[in-house]
Amino acid sequence: MNDSADTGCPRPWRYIALLYIAATIYIVISYFFIFTTKAPQQLPEGILGEWRSNDPRYQNCFMTISTNSFIIGGADWNINSYGLKSFTEEALDNDKGRLYIVRYEDKNGLELESRIYYNAKAGVLSYKNQRDVIWRKIKKND
Repeated sequence: MNDSADTGCPRPWRYIALLYIAATIYIVISYFFIFTTKAPQQLPEGILGEWRSNDPRYQNCFMTISTNSFIIGGADWNINSYGLKSFTEEALDNDKGRLYIVRYEDKNGLELESRIYYNAKAGVLSYKNQRDVIWRKIKKND
């Protein structure tokens, strides 16, 4: 008798094969999303807050870093608020802190980035292009 002839009886091995194929595809897709998707990073608690510099050139300037915004106050009292998009961090040699590349966007969607050195032990920030200008976190009164 010919196996390929239609006898009207279901062939259970076909359904089992399709079930195995579907299960394999599901497992591969699940593995991809579970193990390759990174959890959202958070900036360290110590870097969050308002920062000011004692440098006379930046006497009236400040920057505020929060979990979702990056605010820069200029000497002319112009305040620019940006939505924090993402950041990356790199360890520095000799345990002198970390370099954070902070990416943010303005209200028009223009993406910008700042490279900021953060030394948690010393409690200071500095921009990569202005290492001599030190920013210290100010303490707010309760």
